[in-house]
Amino acid sequence: MHGTQQATSDTGVYRLAGAVLLQAIQDATSHSAGKRAGALRWMMSNAEATFSFSFICRVLNRDPEEVRRFCERQMAARQKPRLLFRDEMNLRRDHVALNSSLSDPRAALR
Repeated sequence: MHGTQQATSDTGVYRLAGAVLLQAIQDATSHSAGKRAGALRWMMSNAEATFSFSFICRVLNRDPEEVRRFCERQMAARQKPRLLFRDEMNLRRDHVALNSSLSDPRAALR
């Protein structure tokens, strides 16, 4: 392959590898259990085949362990807002119940 063709080919592989890794990170932090499981299985694999997680990390010049830690942080951050939102909803529900019982004295006696 000539220099220009090789550079174009390398850029294409780099972009494809980046897209594959980005999709895996999105799937790993997805609300879909199936997507999460598939992405995490792929990321935890130590296979060296073409387009394996290790291969993608090598193409992108990234440390696989560092990428895995990044995903763990993303998954943890993704779960926290849901828990906060759920707690917030419970507080609102309790607040509404308390306000309605205060505004209706009969409700407080039930």
